[in-house]
Amino acid sequence: MDKKQQLRNDMRVLRKTLPQRKDQETAIHKHLISYLLDRNHKGRILSYLAVQDELDLEPVHQMCLQSGLSLAVPKVLDWKAGIMEFFEWPKDGVFNENRVGILEPRDTATVEPATGDIVLVPCLAIDKRGYRLGYGGGFYDRFLAKHPDLTTICPVFDKQFISRVPAEPYDQPIQFACLSSGLTSLNL
Repeated sequence: MDKKQQLRNDMRVLRKTLPQRKDQETAIHKHLISYLLDRNHKGRILSYLAVQDELDLEPVHQMCLQSGLSLAVPKVLDWKAGIMEFFEWPKDGVFNENRVGILEPRDTATVEPATGDIVLVPCLAIDKRGYRLGYGGGFYDRFLAKHPDLTTICPVFDKQFISRVPAEPYDQPIQFACLSSGLTSLNL
């Protein structure tokens, strides 16, 4: 097993057994909401729908919708090529489950990302350089490589912020980590 896969396995176990998980999750939600509201953000929020034990951003999504912020979530368009795009949050709040159990919007318009949009990126771990450990499909790396002007934030539990994530040339660094202590700028 390679280093990345071993780290993925370790981080999945860690995430399931986190002490004070709910407290950290609530603090992260507050920091994200504060960041979005304090900046008087006018762009879109490109978020994700949590799967398995990922940090659930439902309170952030509700704040976006209640505040009139434009919210979008990803949908896989091509599994083999690792292509995903973002689609508007469905007005009826109804989602379809894809083949790996991730909820995706149905029957909504695709969103063309623009400078100023914020992408909330899921991860298993992230380091101070901004390199994140995903699930290995490369979907976010491909998307972010096509849209380098977006602001990127990984909401993570404190123990997911580690000293070093093994990185490859195609890995796209993230600009900020949102921890229970607040938003941290990453050294790119």
